[in-house]
Amino acid sequence: MAGQIKQKKNRLYRKLSTLALALWVALVGSFLWAQTANAAPPPPVQHFYIPLPEDQIFHALQSIYPGNTICAAPGANVANPINTYISISALSDNTIIYYDQWEDGFEIDVTRPQQATTQIWGDGNPANGAPPGIPSDVIMADTVIVLDNPVDTNTLRSVIDFDGGDRVSSSNMIAMTRAAWATGSSTLLAGAVEVYDTNSWGTTYEVPVGENVDYNQIFEHASLSVMAAQDNTTLFVDFDGDGTEDGFTVIDQGRAYHVDGGINAGSKIRATGPVQVSLVT
Repeated sequence: MAGQIKQKKNRLYRKLSTLALALWVALVGSFLWAQTANAAPPPPVQHFYIPLPEDQIFHALQSIYPGNTICAAPGANVANPINTYISISALSDNTIIYYDQWEDGFEIDVTRPQQATTQIWGDGNPANGAPPGIPSDVIMADTVIVLDNPVDTNTLRSVIDFDGGDRVSSSNMIAMTRAAWATGSSTLLAGAVEVYDTNSWGTTYEVPVGENVDYNQIFEHASLSVMAAQDNTTLFVDFDGDGTEDGFTVIDQGRAYHVDGGINAGSKIRATGPVQVSLVT
């Protein structure tokens, strides 16, 4: 009888030990999961701003081709919307990309976004955003992300688009290009630029070509779009390249100043903070 009681006690002890171990494993697992969930995503090593806001593209294309009632050359007029393509190529496995829309203001800490429009791509959590065409939300080396949408210049701030002025930050090195053309004239009037991260931006620029370069009228129109990386950036512009700064303006982070024509070879831009400059001709 005593032996039976002892066996029952041993079985009960083993069951309690197994239950305690299971509870311990569950608690440790929950703790580790919570730690992982609360851990900050990796900090960005690169920041990009999509150059050439669509309204500036629209006006520049209209200046190049003001319409078939004015120009002798027949063709469809420049019209809304502007078709925007942004290509992002990852160089490393497990790259995290933070996409921050300009329309509702930029995040203070993009790794912990406060705005619903800001997306984190590549962290394996589609709930906080995933790159178009990549439902797994994992970005490996050689992954190419293409963002394309029509952008109506009449609704720039009221409609959230992938468009000029957006900030793209990444935990690893990425490469980016940006292309655009208007409806109507289509790709007969189009352009594309390589997008540089802010580490490659400068504070002084000199324009290599312009409207004073008479070569088969290919520079008949020349305009500039200058975008800032910091708030309260002051720009000084020598429009015609005569060595005298003709005026100045102040722009904020991700915003761009457009000089729609009148740019000559030798025109200069000077800024109090890093800027990127795009030439449209």
